[in-house]
Amino acid sequence: MTCLFFFLQSSLEFPIMPVYTFNWSLTMKYVSGLLAVFICLSALAGCTEPHRTTEVRTGQSAASEDSDFPEIMVGIWETLANDITGKKWGIKFERDGSVKRIIHYLAGPVDLAEGGKLLEGAVEDEFALFIMGPCDAVYDPETEMLEVNIVVDSYTIQKPTFKLEGKMTDLFSGPVSENGTTWETERRTYATLEGTESPSDEFVDANPDIVTFYKQDISGLSPQ
Repeated sequence: MTCLFFFLQSSLEFPIMPVYTFNWSLTMKYVSGLLAVFICLSALAGCTEPHRTTEVRTGQSAASEDSDFPEIMVGIWETLANDITGKKWGIKFERDGSVKRIIHYLAGPVDLAEGGKLLEGAVEDEFALFIMGPCDAVYDPETEMLEVNIVVDSYTIQKPTFKLEGKMTDLFSGPVSENGTTWETERRTYATLEGTESPSDEFVDANPDIVTFYKQDISGLSPQ
């Protein structure tokens, strides 16, 4: 396992990532659900054409000098944990609007400067590797809308008998919080899973999930 980690790390050319153990049964419950979602959405959308790569949406970076990132959004925001898997989303907005740390639903806590994360399973030949892409926060002061793109350039989930590989982009968008305690967003996941047919971008755009983030008060993790 150690040799495999260093081989992947050197081949992909990103900084050495921390290694964590994880509850494989809970992760596989989520992956099974992910597979089911792919199958169901593909059937509903009638996907017969190849999946088109979704471009990361661009706009004014919240961390640019001429932006005015809302003070009320600075800090740590998390969703409630899933009742079955215990997984959740989390985003930490710095005072300049940049995002340096997240909690990814699959990968768990991630320091984006490290480039990704490796999770080891309970037995040999079980692991999950996530290579992170850019995480952009885009704020529009005219509409007071905030969008966050969380990109996984590639992921590999390895079991002794099979392997899952793909990539995903999660887009959260919603108006800036009015009360400073909750942030209501729409989440759209543009994902590919090798060996399956992905829903079209048009179908994903038209069918967002409603996700609520809650402001956290965690000592020792105050924004920079």
